[in-house]
Amino acid sequence: MNRALNARVPWLELIRQELLPFHGRLAGSLRTMLAAAIAVTATMIFHLPAAAPGVFMIFLVSYETPYLTFTSGLYSLIFQVMGAVAALLLVIATDNDPMARVLGMALFSFMTGFLLRTMRRRGAMDFGVFALNTLALWDLHRPPEQLVRLAMWPAAVGAIGVMSAVAIEYCFARRDPYYALDKEFEERILAVENYLHAYAGDDGAPHLSLAAHDVLRFSLAGQGRMLALLDEISNRREGPQEYTRELHLLLPHLFRVLDRAASLTLDENAAAATPERRARARRLAAACALFRQDPLLQATPPADDLFPSAPDADSGDPLAQLEHALADLRNMTPHAALSLDASARVKQPAPPWFVADMWTEPAYLIFGLKISFCCTLGYIIYMALNWPGISTCVITVLVTGLNTTGAISQKLIFRFVGSFLGGVILGIGSIIFLFPHMDTITSFVLLVCAVSFLASWIARSPHFSYIGMQIAFSFFLIALGTYSAPVDMTPARDRLIGLGLALLLVWVMFLEINPTRTVAEMRTALAQILANQARLLAVPESHGRDKLRAAERLRDGIARDLVGVRSMSELVPYEFSSRSDMDREQHADLLELSLAAGSLFLALEAWRHQDPDAPFAARNVVAQSLAAWSRQLASSIVTLQEHVPPGADQASLPARVAAARANMAACMKQLCPA
Repeated sequence: MNRALNARVPWLELIRQELLPFHGRLAGSLRTMLAAAIAVTATMIFHLPAAAPGVFMIFLVSYETPYLTFTSGLYSLIFQVMGAVAALLLVIATDNDPMARVLGMALFSFMTGFLLRTMRRRGAMDFGVFALNTLALWDLHRPPEQLVRLAMWPAAVGAIGVMSAVAIEYCFARRDPYYALDKEFEERILAVENYLHAYAGDDGAPHLSLAAHDVLRFSLAGQGRMLALLDEISNRREGPQEYTRELHLLLPHLFRVLDRAASLTLDENAAAATPERRARARRLAAACALFRQDPLLQATPPADDLFPSAPDADSGDPLAQLEHALADLRNMTPHAALSLDASARVKQPAPPWFVADMWTEPAYLIFGLKISFCCTLGYIIYMALNWPGISTCVITVLVTGLNTTGAISQKLIFRFVGSFLGGVILGIGSIIFLFPHMDTITSFVLLVCAVSFLASWIARSPHFSYIGMQIAFSFFLIALGTYSAPVDMTPARDRLIGLGLALLLVWVMFLEINPTRTVAEMRTALAQILANQARLLAVPESHGRDKLRAAERLRDGIARDLVGVRSMSELVPYEFSSRSDMDREQHADLLELSLAAGSLFLALEAWRHQDPDAPFAARNVVAQSLAAWSRQLASSIVTLQEHVPPGADQASLPARVAAARANMAACMKQLCPA
């Protein structure tokens, strides 16, 4: 979100926008509610233990298509069983030695933290949670047969939850993610188009304030919903590989258009715009109409007169900034025809399981060690106090221990809010006011349905989805702990205390000791993008299949990193360090530079499509100079000083962004002359 909009929109308005309905939200929440009701009924009829984590599996594997719900659930169950079996083998091999359990806690938590950063597919968290829970069970001093059953029952009940979710999806879900993504794109562009018509004073246009409200709503929603759809398409591995790559590049530019339009809605003189500005707005509305009808601009290439040279985008004029953003969006469209018909959706090769620099990047090792230290210390603390009720601190560390300070702060806040709403308000509130009056399964299932619907509705929010997940998990832990009406509030109290202990451990280890700030991670990602562009220029694609595959991997990595920079920029408001004000200033400039890098990347793609059979040596001078410049800029971004005086730091980055834009524009003209 841009700085002007961020300063003008209060948090309460953001929360209200997050809870508004959108296409498919009601139907998806009802499906999750029905699946939870079926799973709870089954567990209560057969009196199955570990009902809470099993029912919660529905929220973890819920996708909008049955196939992805099934595959994600299957992956989760496999890694859960692997985690439980690994912990049991350790206990058997060491004859349940207490010191071995401590070392096992350190080992399995380290493996989980390391895999969370290096594994591209889901499963690391499932492995870690079940491995650590299984180790903790052996401190209860119960018969081994009973402990083994307690270790494996959560996965068995989770299978019931997964089957319930898959069955409901197959019965009621009828959604094509390609169509849904196109619909989301069309709605956002239509909102900008309507506002521009209203700004221009065109007949039949909506009222200016109503049109501005729609633009603000979509700008506040962020890219989360569309990115989830795009990930869904990628996970299905259908359709042209270029399609997902192009849309990964397109999304950040689309949301920059929304941000610029949202800034324009804050213009107090919009109702009294000059005729010249109204004409510019009318022309931009026509350009938006083309994007809305043909998002990839394959059938209707836009006329150049729709994108004339605009005033300087750095002048502060929001209309000029919107013109530049739309021009960049035009430049981001693909240069080769892509067919999205069902007949053209061929299976793509499976992506690799692990990142390429898994064994060479020390940050992954450091992250795993931090996770291991916090989990092991939490385990030692609750065992020394002989207080197993606060064992939730170990799992909380796994969930909230993330890469950057902004992501950690966001997850800690969301987990606390979700635990308070689901555990205290709904869980303990039900124990006090509702459970004494319930004497049938029907009344209890109705309560579960109501909470599941509320949690699922919030879980489908673009930004606050984790709060909904935590509401469901906290409520299920309290309400499904036993098959009789709970009358003891001690478990709820202990879980909240365990949560507080985990928050303290994570705060000290991740936020106070060598923290990784979000802006620093954005700089690293941007440097990686530029470095990969330099490597891409050095890959002679005409020299064999291996070189072609290397080029494709670089292109996919650049596309995903560009989306990642935008996602990280949304975490900057959760930075609360002494440098947070400077970070909020810098992150917008870094985002602008990443978008400029995306434009350059599409220029390289255009160059490739103009004459794909020509060797790279044909334009070797431009390629070498551009590669050298990309490496130089990447190096300068990485080595940007962290502790320079605020005035100097804030002044240098915008200047670097402006110079980079000019250099990229010159390179694009050399690569793709008109």
